[in-house]
Amino acid sequence: MKKIKVPKFLTLIELFLITTILFFAFNITNVQAANHNKNDELMSLDYTIHDPIEIINNGNFSDYGFPGDGQPGTPYIIEDYNITTTVLSEAGILVKDTSVFFEIRNCFIYTRSAGIELDNVFDGTAKIINNTCRAYGGASIFVNGAPNTQIINNTCYLSSTGISVAGSASVDIYGNNCSRNGDGIQLTGSSSAYITNNTCIGNGAGEYDDGIYLSSSHSSIIENNTCEEFGRAGIYVHYSDSLTIINNTLTNNKDGIYAPTSDSEFTSNKFFYNENGLLFFGLNTVVQDNLCIGNFRGIYASGSTFTPVINNTCYNNSIGIHVGGGQYGTFQDNICNGNLEYGILIENSLPPSIIGNTCNDNGKTGIHIENISGASGGGTIADNICSNNGYLGLAVHRSERSDITNNICTNDGIGIFDVSVEDYLSYTVENNIVNGETFGYITNLNNSIIFASSYKQFMVVNCHNLTIANHTMEDVGLGIQVAYCYNTTLANNTFMNTDGYGLYLTASLNITLIQNVFNDVYCGAYIEFSYNTTVHMNWVSNAFNGFDIYRSANVTLTNNILQNSGIFMYEENKEAYLTYTVENNFVNGNPLGYIKSMSFSTITGVVYGQLILVDCADTTLSSLNIYNTYIGLLLLYCDDLTIIDSDFSNNYYGIYLSRTSNCLITENEINYNSINGIYSVRSNNLFTYNNL
Repeated sequence: MKKIKVPKFLTLIELFLITTILFFAFNITNVQAANHNKNDELMSLDYTIHDPIEIINNGNFSDYGFPGDGQPGTPYIIEDYNITTTVLSEAGILVKDTSVFFEIRNCFIYTRSAGIELDNVFDGTAKIINNTCRAYGGASIFVNGAPNTQIINNTCYLSSTGISVAGSASVDIYGNNCSRNGDGIQLTGSSSAYITNNTCIGNGAGEYDDGIYLSSSHSSIIENNTCEEFGRAGIYVHYSDSLTIINNTLTNNKDGIYAPTSDSEFTSNKFFYNENGLLFFGLNTVVQDNLCIGNFRGIYASGSTFTPVINNTCYNNSIGIHVGGGQYGTFQDNICNGNLEYGILIENSLPPSIIGNTCNDNGKTGIHIENISGASGGGTIADNICSNNGYLGLAVHRSERSDITNNICTNDGIGIFDVSVEDYLSYTVENNIVNGETFGYITNLNNSIIFASSYKQFMVVNCHNLTIANHTMEDVGLGIQVAYCYNTTLANNTFMNTDGYGLYLTASLNITLIQNVFNDVYCGAYIEFSYNTTVHMNWVSNAFNGFDIYRSANVTLTNNILQNSGIFMYEENKEAYLTYTVENNFVNGNPLGYIKSMSFSTITGVVYGQLILVDCADTTLSSLNIYNTYIGLLLLYCDDLTIIDSDFSNNYYGIYLSRTSNCLITENEINYNSINGIYSVRSNNLFTYNNL
């Protein structure tokens, strides 16, 4: 055989194109061969070629000569036919207005309208078994007004709908394969149906395509079905209540199950890689023993009331269980581990019971609860186990009067966040354990010293004239929380390996932080809505942000040392920034510059670890080199600045501008910043060019 010689002048691109063409030609040939083989195989199954069949009364069965006599034990049999028609409105087999027993089985039907159509057929007289139907202009099998029909082991493909049932109660749809259609199985006005052991796969990515669709079909059972790759839902429920949906497998759909339904049960279903595994809302719906893996939300309850969500397993989702709205649900004994954000997220709901859940190794928080109080009180959060979550094990926001008892958190912790001292004092917080020791919730304590206690995490609320000293807080999401306190000093405390905040200070007055150590924390100290806070001689290293100050006037920061960290502050007006005293602080061994109200000036070649300008105008900054801090250059309420020939690289933010205008930023190196090189908030007329 003569060898084909590739000319030496062929380029690599030409070789790639030739290889690609040969690859696709080979595969197309194989696919075509496989399709021909499939068609040949179908045609060789000893089908009898037959014209379309139309039966519009009982007598037509005999007219066609079908075997049987229409009695229960000897039904008419229509079987082994190959019926192909291209007439637009012609069904392959039509049975209408009959009352005798019959079976349609083992037929191959290819039409532009319905493959098999039943219309006004007497209760329990029809069976459709083991047929192969393609109806590219309608439903493979269409049943209308034929209660108790059995539709078993059929293959329905490449049709508008695989199986469509309307106005037919108690149908039995079992063991069918409905693939590559629009909807797989569709029921309308057909209550008490049994839909079991069907497979609906790859029926298109159409926006409204569903594997199984129910509308006004109450008291139905949907069990052991597999639904994959639908544009809307694997199972979609519309105005249908009292359903039993159990042991189905839903994969790669937009929603695994979408179900606005009441008095229904979702049990032992498996949800893989959907946007929402189970999305439901309604009254008295039971969600139990389901498995959710790889979805955006494993279980999503929106506006549901008196709903028990029990013993479900959700892992490797973004959110394991998410509740938005609703009333008085029970969330018990669920396992939500390894989710990207939250194990359980419940928000904007009337008081739920959250009991006995296990939420470990989630990216943010194990159990996050927000705004769940009602007129009758708060929620019950008890006996949950949370460990190794990215921030907190249990975070409770604006959920006053809640009972938080007997929870165990390891290597994460508990955080409670509310808006008034009365709200904080309304919580019952008892017998919770963090890292093997009692979580301290200390209220109304005055003129005292809390010194080297055994707490691994604690919170003080409405306490005055305290000294909190010589504690070590390690491996928690939040070390010490201080809310609505005044005249309090925190001294010589150590915060280590904290994924959240070492110290969280809110709504307090005359607080002093002195000689504390913050090492390997997300944020050393967060200070919000507090007045006259002194931060003096503290050490911060390896923190995303050393001190984060939010709307807290008269802050004094002096003699602090920060390594691989920095300072951020946010106020609603310029005057608040001007009340700050920031002196003698060092970042990465260099001074932290805090310059206020400077105009018509130049800063050139000055060494800073971090530089903050407030209310500065008509100033040029050049030849600066700031790196390895939170924000290299922070500009607040500045105007008409020129920033040139400087290096703000290897920070989280290179340059951060807030309420700043008319700035020229040019010929700077602003590389390798983790979040943004240049970031602006409420700033305008910024001109940036020729920066690296």
